[in-house]
Amino acid sequence: IGTNFKMIRFSFFAVIFLVSVTCSYTIKVVDVDAICKQTNNVSFCTNLLNSKPGGVGQDLDSLAQYTLDVARSNTTNTIILIQRLIAQTGRDVEAQIPYKKCLSFFEKIIHSIDYFRDMLKIREYEEMFRAADRITYYIYDCLNGSGPDEPPYHGSPMVPKNANVLNQVVVIISVIIHKLE
Repeated sequence: IGTNFKMIRFSFFAVIFLVSVTCSYTIKVVDVDAICKQTNNVSFCTNLLNSKPGGVGQDLDSLAQYTLDVARSNTTNTIILIQRLIAQTGRDVEAQIPYKKCLSFFEKIIHSIDYFRDMLKIREYEEMFRAADRITYYIYDCLNGSGPDEPPYHGSPMVPKNANVLNQVVVIISVIIHKLE
């Protein structure tokens, strides 16, 4: 009886181990096509995710982190661009208005991305979705005005271009977070 019990116990643990390894492997597989099909710009998404140094790999967490890094880099570059554009306007206060308005929104976006990153570490998915929504609203408010009396953005076309790229990255991040949930 003792030998049979040990053999059954060993078999049980071996099966549990194999099931655990198999489940953890299937959970981590990253399917770029499946992610990108859920976005509004499949080719942009595919190019972005496949540009991850070292390849996409099998880790959604690191892919989410990489995508957040791209969003933060884009936002930082947009802030630098806006600061340059403000400097180029000289003392023309009227010309500075759209840039200063967007600058304040992009500074808020940096904080939202950092918050998003913190929430990713502790897997607070609902908070990550809220941060993504805030970023989207900030982009919208920069380009369209944050109130009925504010005119839409009317400055360099580079700011809307960068904002559009950031918006697409946020969509990709949101899809990845849905897959992590």
